[in-house]
Amino acid sequence: MESWSVMGQGIPDAAPWTDGDDDAAGWEPREGLVGEARLLRENQVEDFNVEYVCEREWKLIEPAFDSRFAGRTFSFLDVGGGNGNFADRLLHRYPEATGSVFDCARGLLAQNSSHPRKKLILGSAEHLDRTFQKKTFDLIIFNWALHHFVASTYSRTRRLQRQILAQARGLLDANGVVSVFENMYNGLVLDGLPGRLIFHATASSAFALVARRLGANTAGCGVCFLSRRQWEQEAKRAGLRVASYVDGFPKDLSWAKKSALNVRSVHHGHFFMAPAS
Repeated sequence: MESWSVMGQGIPDAAPWTDGDDDAAGWEPREGLVGEARLLRENQVEDFNVEYVCEREWKLIEPAFDSRFAGRTFSFLDVGGGNGNFADRLLHRYPEATGSVFDCARGLLAQNSSHPRKKLILGSAEHLDRTFQKKTFDLIIFNWALHHFVASTYSRTRRLQRQILAQARGLLDANGVVSVFENMYNGLVLDGLPGRLIFHATASSAFALVARRLGANTAGCGVCFLSRRQWEQEAKRAGLRVASYVDGFPKDLSWAKKSALNVRSVHHGHFFMAPAS
């Protein structure tokens, strides 16, 4: 596997950005980049030194991974891969795989165990296309990462998530796929309302203390969950199609929070997304 710079050497600055239509479809040009994603504080990042794809969660998606990758040579990029636990799982499961763990948190990357088929890269997801402009992958992974890519407003956040997905699409090799694990916040009356409300509650610095007491570990920075239908729409707008979907386990939420946030259901879900054409 080609050697890439480790610990952030040579990652370029973001290009200037301009406002645009939040509902525009298709590939977003580089000159329309929303800007830099907001970053969690160091003490908040420490909360994410865990592996969210537990054994029972892996068993749900293992058949889909095996059908695509068992017995073949392939490369993967784990965006927001943090401590590398999921990358290690794939490298153990698939002996012919090579992987790169990409994260903006140096402290999380430092938690990685060494592996001859694994590389660590410090960088920001907004710059995927520039960081890997001469590299392609068979698999690009976002495990509970996309909802952390937030900008200054809700509309810009949605556009940033879409742009990152579009950049990932551009880095796929022939027959490559994007793997997305996310929390699906499906609305009761309005489908996308829970995610919008959570974004405004967690992104507000004025509300940060209250949000933190309510259990939001992203308080003051923001988080942007979507419903299953919204992720399917965002995939299409990013030039991707949903190749397969697996429902994950439900997320426990109190009746009071469900009522306040207009939540019909919350559960994990896994997508394989492939280029639409």
